[in-house]
Amino acid sequence: MCKISIIVPVFNSSGFIARCLGSLSSQTMDDIEIILVDDHGTDGSMDKARTFVASYTGGKTFVFAETPKNSGPGAARNVGIELAKGEYVAFVDSDDYVEPTYCEELYNAAEAAGADMACCDIQIGEEVKRNADVSDKQYFLKHFVSYFTTFVYKKAMLDANGLRFPESSSAEDTCFLTCCILSSNKMAQIHKPLYHY
Repeated sequence: MCKISIIVPVFNSSGFIARCLGSLSSQTMDDIEIILVDDHGTDGSMDKARTFVASYTGGKTFVFAETPKNSGPGAARNVGIELAKGEYVAFVDSDDYVEPTYCEELYNAAEAAGADMACCDIQIGEEVKRNADVSDKQYFLKHFVSYFTTFVYKKAMLDANGLRFPESSSAEDTCFLTCCILSSNKMAQIHKPLYHY
């Protein structure tokens, strides 16, 4: 078991995939695995991902997987969840990137609080967006925007509650995050923009 499994659904992100993988391979936490799930795009994204991994010489573990056919990000993330060996699971989209301390800071925040989930802020262009206060579930559910990629999720919580993404074409992230929040025993929060959309 590693500390965090980062699940990356890969679909038509050829112009961004190297930046994404560079940010993941540069994580200050070594005990992570990066699961790349091929969702059968048409722009050579996976070829670029395989080239990146083939030349990578660091200590991170990369795992390749695929959906049976193009199925959308929810289905691709579910493939990754099934394979994940991490104590926590994180999701990074292949056209986004994260700060070097993304894994370490979220893991440490969750562990220090004894939480099933921990989140950070997100930077969208030049603007930093903050998650609603997670200390009050009812307040959070009334005011949140689904920045689900800013969270790490305890894998045992996902498995115990059968939490997976709906394999629909829209709002799958909102449904998943809502169910996770309702199932969690506690959430922790960091006010830093560690995720870049």
